[in-house]
Amino acid sequence: SVGASNGEVFLAPQASDERTVLAGQAGIPVRIIIPSVGIDAPVIASKSRKILVHADVFEQWIAPEKFAGGWITASALLGEKGNTVISGHHNDYGQVFGRLVDVKVGDAILVFSDDEIYGYTVTNRMILQEVDVPDDTRIQNAQWIGRSVDERLTLVTCWPADSNTHRLILVAIPD
Repeated sequence: SVGASNGEVFLAPQASDERTVLAGQAGIPVRIIIPSVGIDAPVIASKSRKILVHADVFEQWIAPEKFAGGWITASALLGEKGNTVISGHHNDYGQVFGRLVDVKVGDAILVFSDDEIYGYTVTNRMILQEVDVPDDTRIQNAQWIGRSVDERLTLVTCWPADSNTHRLILVAIPD
C-alpha cells in the first residue's frame, strides 16, 4: 500500500521541475476564506516526502499540524495557469477544513496572497475512497492534485471525521 493510510497525507505525482519559493513572492497563498461555511484561515507551505510506488517516485504532502491550510508548493501559484492545491485537517489540529464537507458546487472561495485577492467558484465536489483500495486507485485519485493546463484551485482533506478512509476534493475555477 502507498504510504500512510490515516491522517492527512496526500499523494501526488512528483513535480518534474522543483521551484524555489520566496517569502512575499506574488501568487503565494497566505489566507483562505470560504464565506458559505465560515472558514477563514491562514495558509502556509506544506511539507512533503518522496516515496516509491511501482518504480515511480511520488510526493506525499502532509497537511500542517496546526490551524492552517497547507499550500502544496509544487502546485501553481495563484493567478497562473495550473492547479493551485491547498490541503488541511478536518478532524485534528484545529480542524481548519472541518466544514469543507459542507461546501457546495457554486460556493465562493477567496484566496489571498500578500498583494492580491483571488476569487473562485466551486465547480466539482468529490469524495473518493483512499483506504482499502489498490495503489492504482490512489494514484488515479492523486491526479486531482496534480498539474493541470487550466487555472484552478483544488482543496483536499480527509473524510469522514471518524475514520479518514476517503478524500474530499473540491475543484474551483477563477471568477
